[in-house]
Amino acid sequence: MGLFVTFLLCLLVSILIYGFVIYFIDKLVISMKFSDINIISYNIYIQVGVFCLLGSVLFVSGIINDDIFFKMTSLSSRIHAFFSLFSSLVLFAIFLWVYSKLFSKLSIPRVNNEVKLKTNTTTIFLWTLLLIDILLVVYVYMGLDEIPLLELISGDYKKAAILRIQNTESFNGINLIYNVFAKYYIPSVSLILYFINKKTGNSYKWLYRFSLVITIFFLLHDIQKAPVLNFIISIILINIFSNGFKMKFIRYVFYIIIASIVIYGLAKGIGFDQLEYLLYRVGRRIFISQVAGLFLSFEFFPAFETFQYTLQGAPSFLLNLVGLDDINSARDIMVRIEGNALETGVMNSYYMSGAWASYGYLGYFLGPFIVSLNYFLIHKLFFSYRRYLFIGIPLYFSFVVRLVFTADFKLFAFFTCLSIPLLFYFGFIFLYIISNFIYNSIKSKSHNL
Repeated sequence: MGLFVTFLLCLLVSILIYGFVIYFIDKLVISMKFSDINIISYNIYIQVGVFCLLGSVLFVSGIINDDIFFKMTSLSSRIHAFFSLFSSLVLFAIFLWVYSKLFSKLSIPRVNNEVKLKTNTTTIFLWTLLLIDILLVVYVYMGLDEIPLLELISGDYKKAAILRIQNTESFNGINLIYNVFAKYYIPSVSLILYFINKKTGNSYKWLYRFSLVITIFFLLHDIQKAPVLNFIISIILINIFSNGFKMKFIRYVFYIIIASIVIYGLAKGIGFDQLEYLLYRVGRRIFISQVAGLFLSFEFFPAFETFQYTLQGAPSFLLNLVGLDDINSARDIMVRIEGNALETGVMNSYYMSGAWASYGYLGYFLGPFIVSLNYFLIHKLFFSYRRYLFIGIPLYFSFVVRLVFTADFKLFAFFTCLSIPLLFYFGFIFLYIISNFIYNSIKSKSHNL
């Protein structure tokens, strides 16, 4: 009875703080309406509301005292982690308000009024994107000795799981092309085609369908769940943003749940006879595992221990300069739990996990300060050039689902998470300008004839 009362009290406090943060941001920074979905509302509603709020309450109240992650943490660590989660939410909102005062309030572009397209230039642009798409997929498949998806289909689940993690090291080609260019470019092209096709009334439906096949073919090759789910969620977010909250949202939520279960089962080789166990694993993954890293971080990395992770997320040249390897607190947590990070990957967590590991009590302020600034800049930059919103909007939502509160703090620490979005954003704009130049050249020649 005592545990249940503690749970209810913690839940009540959490909901009050959570509601205050939503109200504060909506009134002073940016719209938090579902129809105006953006990088901030997505993280507050989904990353915190779904993945962190309930899980943190379950941890701090002790109601999941039989869970293996719970048993690894002390009461003081759980209280600190719980406080860091909700204090960071409040500070996140305050910092966003400060930025909006220093610069300007974040705005939401209106798709129907502000997205303009030149038909002929757009056609050349989309065909160019698709051609690069095909070349990248061919390059990736030619550079892989073994493909996890094929191993999974053949029934070797264990080998497929190992290959999924080791794919990066075993790629016979330029890793930068595989790990950065292909993995970001290919889904982004499909999203751009999807958005433009909707905007033009299905004028490019066959191009979009072809790009969709290429994207699915690529995303499934290493049987990782997150890229597929991120792609699906990006399409849903674009729909909400373009059409308002008029869609049958419950149906899409149902699709996401079913897709999650199927993909998870596929990756783990679980049969339908173990559906009950699978549902338990999915529930635990959503409500406990996503926030467990935060509580484990406060257990494993006491304040001011060594500051060994202060440079995590720094550019490689800086790490080499001071003689450090690419350090990662999220991977170290898995090593401490499992003993072999090569097979287990990294521990998912709320970003304050990495902020605490890197900076101790200073991380309480640096965490929300840096993350809020990253989000503010991403929103501003992608929507600054209204002329190229047909590129900015789909790319924006492509990265919204990647740069989340439950991502590693190293993505935000040195603003490295901004480099890839901006590289692709301005790269796509450059391709569009080239396409426009080609069309105008052809048009000029035809007039001269």
